[in-house]
Amino acid sequence: MSTLKAIGSIVLWIMFIELLGAISSVGSSPGPWYNQLVKSPYTPPSAVFPIAWTTLYAFLGIYAWSIWQGYNLPLLDKIALQRVFITQMLLNISWSPMFFILNQVAFALALIVAMVILTMYLIIHSLRLGVMTAYLLIPYILWLSFAGYLTGYIYLFSPI
Repeated sequence: MSTLKAIGSIVLWIMFIELLGAISSVGSSPGPWYNQLVKSPYTPPSAVFPIAWTTLYAFLGIYAWSIWQGYNLPLLDKIALQRVFITQMLLNISWSPMFFILNQVAFALALIVAMVILTMYLIIHSLRLGVMTAYLLIPYILWLSFAGYLTGYIYLFSPI
């Protein structure tokens, strides 16, 4: 694959993952229900979330590109990584509607725990296979862990 074609392919993957994130956030902005919740003192300002997610979705797009290219990956490993990635992305795009629209804090927390587990699998298995873009998942899993803390705090301390 030529360098220009590879860059174009990566950009398309980033745009696709960013689009998934944008779709999941439609109708999921904080509102009166969220505003009355007891939140952690470490809850960042609202402006931080779109910046963080845009960056993380770009990293996820690059990682996805790499496992779909999978030039040197054994077929079964490639398929396993792809399926786990798809599963964790489905959970990811389900989180905002589950939390902000359906107000299901416990279920949203369970989604984050599952995403952390699946992302840990992706990181470990990818690095074992030599997929260096797995390092791009480290900020993602750190952010997911922080989001899990924030969601858990709401679950424990809000009258919901």
